[in-house]
Amino acid sequence: MKNTPYGGSPGTRFIAKCVRDLKHKKSYKEITHEAGFVNANIPGLLKSGANKIPLDRVPASAKALKAGSALLMHLVLEESVGVTAATAILKVFGTAVSENEKAGSSSFASSQASASRRSPLSA
Repeated sequence: MKNTPYGGSPGTRFIAKCVRDLKHKKSYKEITHEAGFVNANIPGLLKSGANKIPLDRVPASAKALKAGSALLMHLVLEESVGVTAATAILKVFGTAVSENEKAGSSSFASSQASASRRSPLSA
């Protein structure tokens, strides 16, 4: 009998789907390297539920798996601290914002600042 403490969890099922979707595009070795792991068997161990992704590897793993980092972090938190604690943590820290969203909001803010400097009231 295999020791798969995380087998069947939502995180494991999500990782298995991501690995399966990348099957014809990336090897386990490529996924492992991009995620920053040394052992080329890690993708198999993650998708079987034998291991879980360490929290510090979530961003690189999400990128390697072509997955959303916020969703992967949520699933990994649930495996690490439980559903109730993960929900509380995410509630405290709020909705995750991607780098693209951050870039878009800062360019929006600077365009708004420029517009306010050109206000007809200041002329």
